[in-house]
Amino acid sequence: IGGVFAFKAAQQAAADRAQSSIADADDLLKQSRASLVEKQWAAAEDQASAAGQKYQGAINTLGSNEQAEAGLKEANLARAEAALAMRTEKDEADRISREKKKKQQLNESLASARRLYGSAREADANAGIETSEVREAFFEAGRSFEKVLAIDDSNAEAMLAIGQIDDWQQKYESRRKSEEDLKNLKTLVGSARQGLEESAKLTVYADITQKLVKT
Repeated sequence: IGGVFAFKAAQQAAADRAQSSIADADDLLKQSRASLVEKQWAAAEDQASAAGQKYQGAINTLGSNEQAEAGLKEANLARAEAALAMRTEKDEADRISREKKKKQQLNESLASARRLYGSAREADANAGIETSEVREAFFEAGRSFEKVLAIDDSNAEAMLAIGQIDDWQQKYESRRKSEEDLKNLKTLVGSARQGLEESAKLTVYADITQKLVKT
């Protein structure tokens, strides 16, 4: 008989502890909901997790218990909501950080490209600088603006500058071909002139020779 009473007393004590756990879990669930309202996501997740553990412990002790089972579902939902909110907030923070970094890179790349383009145009206006050096300056400026487009493929300034640089390079090729043709022409004229001079010398030599023979 003593053993039966002791067993029942232990059962009752366990049931009382389970009911106490349910009460504690209810308080934790209320705290979790309040934390969700205040957007304290980490606290809400911890509180919901702790509430869920207490509800589950009570269920393990009591078996089927409507209050504990309903509380467990609510705790799981609160925990999931907090976790989702934290993930969403983190994703948004990461997006803002990426946008900020991209903007900084874009500004730096644009500043560099503008400097190179300005230097190239100044060199183009300076008659004392070799055309090949000017071409190299425009080439480097074009590459810099291409880096800008790699960051922002719709950047209007970069697209306009690249178009202008391409136009300059086409004109450069035309000038280079004209200069090469003129150089070749001068070479031909020089060769022809030298030939005429040599021919004239031979004619004079022939005349002198004939006179000497007649003499």
